[in-house]
Amino acid sequence: MLRVLGSSFLLVLSISASASELMLSTFLGEKYIGRDKWGAMVSKHSDLACRGRLVEEDCKELATFHHTSDIVAYRKDGSPSLKAEKKVVKAVDDYCVNNRGWPDIGYHFLVGLSGRVYEGRPYKYRGAHTKDLNSKNIGIAFIGCFDEVGCTESGLEVTEVTDELIDSTVKLLVVLSLKDDFKISKETVIPRSVHELAANGRSRFPHI
Repeated sequence: MLRVLGSSFLLVLSISASASELMLSTFLGEKYIGRDKWGAMVSKHSDLACRGRLVEEDCKELATFHHTSDIVAYRKDGSPSLKAEKKVVKAVDDYCVNNRGWPDIGYHFLVGLSGRVYEGRPYKYRGAHTKDLNSKNIGIAFIGCFDEVGCTESGLEVTEVTDELIDSTVKLLVVLSLKDDFKISKETVIPRSVHELAANGRSRFPHI
């Protein structure tokens, strides 16, 4: 299987689900932040008080991209703050579990402006991010507020897309595409539909 990443070529074989996390960690290096590193809550898959249990799925056939609608703090050198990004991820986790009553954070991955990729709900489980369309649908959220109209109307500063965010998202999708159970391809994705789900059709991510 031949994959193109930037100007270089990567020749790889399909990988099993058990090897994907290791490859993500290897491919993204320190920019891959596992659940334990950002302080994810323990999945409440056995808690009958939760609204639904974690459901295992045999594959992923759809992809949805959202944004967290948060203002991301920057350090003095102008780079996105790791502490601020973690705070957003933990806030999303807290909202999903404690406010919505779900067994885990709704997204499978969250990507920051720094290019850090945060592991969310374990990939094998059905996500909780797109009403009535969660089945076999991988959910990826960008940390920031990227809807030019919606953010402005809400009094939030529009976040500028960074090269680091795009680069890490592409790398994430490359690794996921090598999984045996990742059955998403350009032939089965309609960009306009994905964008409508993400931000009312006003996509700021033509690169993906």
